[in-house]
Amino acid sequence: MNKKIICAAVRQDDIIICSARHFDKLMSSTISNLDIKLKLSKKWEQGFVDQFGTFYDREEAYILVRQNDQDFSPKRNSSTKELYSEGLY
Repeated sequence: MNKKIICAAVRQDDIIICSARHFDKLMSSTISNLDIKLKLSKKWEQGFVDQFGTFYDREEAYILVRQNDQDFSPKRNSSTKELYSEGLY
C-alpha cells in the first residue's frame, strides 16, 4: 500500500497537531488550549501526516506525493520543492 499524505500537521517535539490546513480555526484552537509554556517555547514545524500518522516536513511530503502519484495540482501548489495543502485539495 502506497503512503498518502492525508492532512496538514504541525509538530513541536513529540506533539503533532493535525487539521485540514496549517493554522486554520481547528488547529489554532487546539494550540491555544495547550499549556502556555509549550506554545511559546519554540516555533511549530509545518508539515503533513500520512494515513499511518507519520509526520513529514514540507519537502519530504512533496517528494512522497510525487513518488506515489497522489492527486496533486502543481499549479495550485506554487512550489516545486515543498508541499502546500493547496496542492492537494
